[in-house]
Amino acid sequence: MQRLRGDGWAPANAWLTALGPRLPVGLDEQDGRCAARPWLAVLDAVGAGTKLTGAGYLPPLVVEQIAQAAGVTDWWIGRANREDLTWPVAILRENAQEVGLLRKAKGTLAPTARARAAADHPHELVAKVLERLPLGKGFESEAGWFLLLGLAAGESGAALDTKVAQMLTDRGWRTDGTSAVNESDARRGSKTTLDALQSMAGGHKAIDSALVTRLARATLLGVTNTQ
Repeated sequence: MQRLRGDGWAPANAWLTALGPRLPVGLDEQDGRCAARPWLAVLDAVGAGTKLTGAGYLPPLVVEQIAQAAGVTDWWIGRANREDLTWPVAILRENAQEVGLLRKAKGTLAPTARARAAADHPHELVAKVLERLPLGKGFESEAGWFLLLGLAAGESGAALDTKVAQMLTDRGWRTDGTSAVNESDARRGSKTTLDALQSMAGGHKAIDSALVTRLARATLLGVTNTQ
């Protein structure tokens, strides 16, 4: 943030101001259950370990179980039993690996030690996931950090992408060698981080935007249990 010198500074400063007091964010029981739901769906389905198919996908029965438990089947058209054809499950599995809940070794997907330790404690599980955000490295990581700040300040949609693009350009990132970062580039860079937050806030067709904001704030400022 301190390296911003151009057009990105004004919106970044406004977002910082909008954050208000730098205090941990309280998540109540309902927030905790909702945010933990997708990760628990994956962990329960994978169990102690699941052998992947020869093509590297989850078995159909496991895909179906995740889709049902995570609420994907509430809106998905089709059987939701093939990972390569059920993108919400594929994204959720990939994100679970990126946030350190699953690991793949010798063709088997299994929960990590940190996932097993928190599996029975939804708030702890959510906190462990938020600790790993934003996802990605380099461009994706910076895009994710700016996205989190914007969401925490209440920004969303096209305005969020435009301002994140300004900040990334200001930071020196370029596309195609010389072009400034545009809204599409910014959205692409922050996509995995946004996917993780939205899956924790109700999923693709039932996203609770207020919970997305609370989770973004909790990522930046810490989380407390208000049960």
